[in-house]
Amino acid sequence: MKIINISSIIPLRNLKRENDIILRIQDYLRNNYNFRFKVAKSLPYVPFVLSKLSRKWQTYFQYQLDRRINVQGYETVIYPWLMPPTSNFWINYSLIPLNWIWFHLIVKKRLLDEVKSADLIVSQNLMPDAIISYWFSRRLHKPFTINLRGDSNVLWFRLPILKKIIQSADAIITHSPTNYNKFKDNYDVALIPHPVDQIFFKKQQSNNGKARLLSVCRLLELKNLDFVLESLSELKKQGYEFEYQIVGDGPELENLKHLVRKLNLTEEVKFLGFLERERVAEIMHEADIFIMPSYPETLGRVFLEAAAAGCLIIGHKNTGADGLFEHEVSAFFVDKNNTVKFLKKSIEIKGSAEFNRLVDRAVQKVQNLTWDGVGAIYNDIYMGLAKH
Repeated sequence: MKIINISSIIPLRNLKRENDIILRIQDYLRNNYNFRFKVAKSLPYVPFVLSKLSRKWQTYFQYQLDRRINVQGYETVIYPWLMPPTSNFWINYSLIPLNWIWFHLIVKKRLLDEVKSADLIVSQNLMPDAIISYWFSRRLHKPFTINLRGDSNVLWFRLPILKKIIQSADAIITHSPTNYNKFKDNYDVALIPHPVDQIFFKKQQSNNGKARLLSVCRLLELKNLDFVLESLSELKKQGYEFEYQIVGDGPELENLKHLVRKLNLTEEVKFLGFLERERVAEIMHEADIFIMPSYPETLGRVFLEAAAAGCLIIGHKNTGADGLFEHEVSAFFVDKNNTVKFLKKSIEIKGSAEFNRLVDRAVQKVQNLTWDGVGAIYNDIYMGLAKH
């Protein structure tokens, strides 16, 4: 079975680091089922003049010239799309009529042969992926899927163009419990969280020393690690002892380091930088509490990995893994006003029967989210669409 994966979010060299989970799922389906993939990746259209203004735009321009590249073993077609350097929904939505003309002039010619030879069109994002998938599906009478990623809004799909697209989709998939809960009453949505690597599954070892806390994320403002640091500062004043490791890099690194010094947490907090998956798994196995109160957060696969590793999970309420895990049953979900309360409780109950019950229930939630389990779900959906 041939699939054309129209994805705007695969990683490319010399551009910002993107999550490679889409390609890793392709790898699994290719190696374990009868699937063959090609990828179509959009980049903002850059004329020659603009390519001289920045290194990023020069990189975009060079990829446009290359047209076809190899990305982690997959033949990938690069096509230009008319979009500004922003993810603003309303700007990109207003450009759809212009991009409809652009599609017929440029994009269709570049992708037509690949889509014709495919049995299924998979779109990995709303704009432009789902729009292009819909236009090709209508023209060539091929099934297509929509993946709801990011902070998708139900109201968007009441707009004329997007309403038609979501109503025409042969399958709607999301990895996000937040999106699933928003869309499930109006659409037939399949919740398929990202798979968890086997290296993360391990029986938690008892730790009789200080509470060991961990965050693993790109250091962005929306991750709200300042909440965590301020809460830990308050707990330190109250006499609580802990160690806190932060894995990741990003634009907030220096601000967070400055905050650590300001809050007198230099002995407790360690920044480990970006680490490979295997090392992250090792550190998770040593941690007691995983905290990442990011908002908004579509899922955060790292929550699932930390649960598999036997950590007590703390996330932000009404987003991310909230809905997959349940507050005070298999995790804690907080906001800025009660982060201290639940961090304090997590430290106090460490090693207790209550702590172990929370961890065990979280493990039960993720134990079927292995590659075999998630791969079987994708296989059933894709094969079912191909038979229609």
